[in-house]
Amino acid sequence: MINANTPSSQDNLFSLPQWAADIVPSLAKLSAAAAIIAADETFLYVNSAYYAKTGRVAADVIGKRLVDVNNADSYDIVQPKIAKALEKKCAMSFGREWLSTDGTKIWVEFQYLPHLDDNGEVLGFSAFAIEKHHQSQTNSNTIERERLLRQLSNTAGSPILYVDRAFIVRFVNQPLLDWINKTENDVIGQHAKLVFSADAFQFYEPMVLRALQGETTTFEAPSKNRIGEQRQIKFTVIPDRRASHDITGAFISAIDIDDDFIRRQMLIARERQLQLFTNNIPEAVAYLDASRCYKFVNNTFVHHRGISRDDIIGKNTHEVLGIDVAAFATPYVERAFAGETVIYERLVTMPDGDSRWYRIRAVPDFSEANEVQGIYVVGIDIHDAKLAQDQLSKDKAELRHANWLLTSHVDNTPLAAIEWDSEMRVRRWTAQAEKIFGWTEQEVIGKHFSEWQFVYEGDATDVNVVAEQLRSTSVARTSTLNRNYRKDGSVIWVEWYNSSLNSSETNVTSVFSLAQDITDRIHAEERLLYQATHDNLTGLPNRTTLHERVGQAIMRARRSGDKVAALFIDLDRFKEVNDTLGHRIGDELLREMARRLNAAIRESDLLVRLSGDEFMVILEQFTEQDAPTIVAQKLLEEMRAANIIEGNEIFIAGSIGISLFPDDADDVDTLLKNADMAMYRAKESGKNTYQAFSKDMAEHSGNMRLLENALRHAITRNELVLHYQPKIEMATNRIVGAEALLRWQHPSRGLIMPSEFIHLAEESGLVHDIGLWVLDHALAQMRQWQTEHATTIKIAINLSAGQFRAANLAEKFAERIAQAEIEPSLLEVEVTETGLIRDPEGVGHILDALRELGISIAIDDFGTGYSSLSHLKRFPIDTLKIDQSFVADLLIDADDRAIVSAVIALAHALEINVVAEGVETIAQRDMLKRMGCNMYQGYLFAKPCSAKDFLLLLK
Repeated sequence: MINANTPSSQDNLFSLPQWAADIVPSLAKLSAAAAIIAADETFLYVNSAYYAKTGRVAADVIGKRLVDVNNADSYDIVQPKIAKALEKKCAMSFGREWLSTDGTKIWVEFQYLPHLDDNGEVLGFSAFAIEKHHQSQTNSNTIERERLLRQLSNTAGSPILYVDRAFIVRFVNQPLLDWINKTENDVIGQHAKLVFSADAFQFYEPMVLRALQGETTTFEAPSKNRIGEQRQIKFTVIPDRRASHDITGAFISAIDIDDDFIRRQMLIARERQLQLFTNNIPEAVAYLDASRCYKFVNNTFVHHRGISRDDIIGKNTHEVLGIDVAAFATPYVERAFAGETVIYERLVTMPDGDSRWYRIRAVPDFSEANEVQGIYVVGIDIHDAKLAQDQLSKDKAELRHANWLLTSHVDNTPLAAIEWDSEMRVRRWTAQAEKIFGWTEQEVIGKHFSEWQFVYEGDATDVNVVAEQLRSTSVARTSTLNRNYRKDGSVIWVEWYNSSLNSSETNVTSVFSLAQDITDRIHAEERLLYQATHDNLTGLPNRTTLHERVGQAIMRARRSGDKVAALFIDLDRFKEVNDTLGHRIGDELLREMARRLNAAIRESDLLVRLSGDEFMVILEQFTEQDAPTIVAQKLLEEMRAANIIEGNEIFIAGSIGISLFPDDADDVDTLLKNADMAMYRAKESGKNTYQAFSKDMAEHSGNMRLLENALRHAITRNELVLHYQPKIEMATNRIVGAEALLRWQHPSRGLIMPSEFIHLAEESGLVHDIGLWVLDHALAQMRQWQTEHATTIKIAINLSAGQFRAANLAEKFAERIAQAEIEPSLLEVEVTETGLIRDPEGVGHILDALRELGISIAIDDFGTGYSSLSHLKRFPIDTLKIDQSFVADLLIDADDRAIVSAVIALAHALEINVVAEGVETIAQRDMLKRMGCNMYQGYLFAKPCSAKDFLLLLK
């Protein structure tokens, strides 16, 4: 405790508790106004800056409660912020205007920082008032923007209302006030139910509730204006969604649609009159909308179909007329929808089974934009007239009908119909032929197809052969595919169906052709083929093309005695670009790499994108033995060059594996597999290099497979063991913890370090089972030491990056800790920086969950990652472990000393413990101690040892 007579608390009127006295010196030096306030809001201390800025003296403040020192308005503003800071036990800040001693208004940022005891209970808090002079201008700008927005909403003409989630009115514009005949003071802050009539409120209350759930709604309802006139109003309710996606209220806008409403009613009345008229005429009348569905039919039409009106309206022609009749009518319907008035006759089967002739007239209905929005179809009974005509000249009628039927089919077919004479000159050229090819009938009648630019030059020979076969009767029918020119000069693909017509003397009198434009189909097939054989992102050939081309290259090499080289390329650290800069930048980087690699090889060589960041180059017909390695060096140089993508300077490298045919492989699969194997050897050699395949790689790969298989049985065979390395407290040189280190006691190879098998565990998925094994055995060892030796010590275990992909990792930790009956605070998990950046968001959630259990979090190998400082803020870190690479040269390398000193200072500023790894000499330990390092590990004290030997160290 300190009293009022001590220099650091000369303004206090009573003794301070120790926790407050400890922070008085820090607050006394601040230029900003600061105070220490107890949990019951009693002022314990204020600094001199507070008195200078407020003009108060100690008697006005010390010992008094916050509500007594501040006026009621000010207290009502700050008290909720203080309550939230104490409830959340975290810092809280906000800004507001404050009246200074000279009477001017200044903008001040208030900050509240809670102080907790060892049990986490709130003792009190520090309060700071920091002047922000620029905020006044910001407020003025905000006020001006609000004025402009209000003026804009007032001049919009439509009433606008805003309510919060409790239906309290927070904003109205002038048109709305004019509508309800109230002032802003009558409305703002009131519940909407009190502002509007009960009838009006019941209309929009459910719509506002839907808006608060995120839905925009529109509805119509009658509403009375200020003079009591009832008008039809269209209401729109829009949710107020903030940047955080929270919905804080709803906007309601209203538009007077009464005039449109009356016009709609009048239209409905006129439609009834039209219905009455059409229902009483003898002709069958129907209306088809743009979707080819019946929108209106009269009584005669309903009678002719023999079904109810409900079974017709909204149905299409196939559903109403039947498949056969609809198929017949469809060409006429489509012509009408194309803007043509169409008239045709057909025999209609009536409901009683009788058949009658009808003349059908289809008339397009044009919109104001001159677009066909529907068609009117009228059916007139011409059966009696038709019979009379047939009786006069039955033969002539039948001939006319046959000719009409043939003409209709020809004219209405979607194919171009062309008739040629025996010399292959155009005799007939239909409208569809004109549509497909562009030339009119007048332009081509009487011409041979070679007399104008009609047949594509590359297909002319084949076309001439087919024409001669048809003329000579050697072939009666042909089906061909060739290219033709259109009148505009474009080239199209056309499918032709040709047949020759012979006279009684077997001479060809004409040739009839049907032609169909299938350019779109050909192009679609070409696109599908391209997509099947090329990568969508880079446009390079894909794996499918690779196997085909390599197979062809090997066949050529076998005949010529040449060699084929496969260069397997994998970009180094590409995943880090995706994780740190995003997949969009990563995709653009892949496209840039594809461009560079393609430019570095010959046109005759093949560059393929396999998947992800993997590429393959195939070289053939090279004369120099070292050509593949020369190309590999050139590719590495291209990959190492800087990339500027969206303002980001990105450096990346690659690893290349080389395999040769026939030296290393005799088939496609082996050649590619060996190149892949050589690439992995290049990565193991430090990356950014190339490696040629050798037979020992295959042996090494086989050994790795054997090692992986053995690892799968290591847990069940009890071959895994834990060694423990002490953590030593600098101040006391006592053991205060241990790091559990995994070892594999292989039956034939002896003790294997994790560096040899953890990557196998990651790739095979065994890392999850091994990680839980480490956790269970570390907890069991802690439990044994407690029960048998009364020894309690904190143990750290390592989490690999792959373990974070396991589902419910935190729940599994909680379950096993409970089963072992161990305090969670005695357990610490160590995570490398590389593991953090693979999935920062997902890893962060897991670490937060582990921290909530009471488990400590440490970053291992700190300083070797790629975003170290951001981790200290982003993740719940308790301990930093300085990598031994910085400690090794601490005494001789000034840069390493500066880095270590900065890390320790930064960690202490953030109240994070620091452990130095790899301490091997007393001089290293002493320097780290002077720098403020809390703990160390290393051979200076002890190597990792068995649980039994570690217990001896403790004793």
